[in-house]
Amino acid sequence: MSDKDDYYDEDLEERMEAEQEVREEIDELTQDIDDELDDMYEEVEEGIEDAYEYIEEAHHSYRDVAEKLEQEKRRLEEKRERLRDKYRHMQEKLRHKAERKRINTRELEERMKEIDERINAKTEAYKSRIDALNEKLKFKRMNISVPGAMKDSWKGMADDLNTSVSEIIRKSMSLVGKALSESNLKDLSELDNLGEKIEEAVKKSGIEDIGEKIEAQINEKDLEKIIKQKYKSKGPKAETAKESVEKERLKKRVRGLIKLQKSIPIAKLAQILDISEEQAENLIYEIAAEGIEGDLEEGVFKFSTDPDEVIEVLYQLIDRI
Repeated sequence: MSDKDDYYDEDLEERMEAEQEVREEIDELTQDIDDELDDMYEEVEEGIEDAYEYIEEAHHSYRDVAEKLEQEKRRLEEKRERLRDKYRHMQEKLRHKAERKRINTRELEERMKEIDERINAKTEAYKSRIDALNEKLKFKRMNISVPGAMKDSWKGMADDLNTSVSEIIRKSMSLVGKALSESNLKDLSELDNLGEKIEEAVKKSGIEDIGEKIEAQINEKDLEKIIKQKYKSKGPKAETAKESVEKERLKKRVRGLIKLQKSIPIAKLAQILDISEEQAENLIYEIAAEGIEGDLEEGVFKFSTDPDEVIEVLYQLIDRI
């Protein structure tokens, strides 16, 4: 073998060693970046846990929690930029080394591009998780306890109005909340005083006797006649055989969903019953009011009660639809 051949063999060997060295440095950099991304993940999870703690504390408003989540997103952006600066510096360092050793930089560029995409993908995934939590907080459900008599009263009122307890509470609070905020009440004792004043004003106005005055003008037979004429052509709509069959079909699908999922995804329930997701969520509140225990998390009701009991309650609700 000539000296020229020896030179080329040594040169090839040297370049192969340099290429391997660069690959190892890229592997180390990739592992380093992954470790920092894992740290970023832990920081995000801690921030989200803090947000959940904020939610549980009554003195923190939604605005407080939303601001904390925005802080987490800003931290993510800052972390992403620090990671980018770090790997870009290493990229330049490795590129110069590759050029100096006369190594093909195509593989280097591809590996560095993969690192950049990994940083972006993970950062965007964490931001999406924060956004999802933020959106969920806007419609967070509050757990409230009421006396048994009040619960029965609300259910009776809901039946009379052909609606749900949750819908009554939502509508009532939208009106009462506005009135309370505009009345500048400083504590609930003032609300009691306000109620007494209203009762006194009603007595003075004679409104509370309006029913007796109407009855004095219309005797019982006349009233019965009016009612019969008004509802002569109307009355409770009898369920047709077709509707009965359709409800049985829906019940079977709901039963299959619960047996398969071991939970109730609101979107799936809405799809099966052909109702809106808000109406499906109201059904979840209704079954909770019937004593079915569980948690509503990210659009899924995870019940802890026996599935057959859940199915039975849902059957009753479907019959009322």
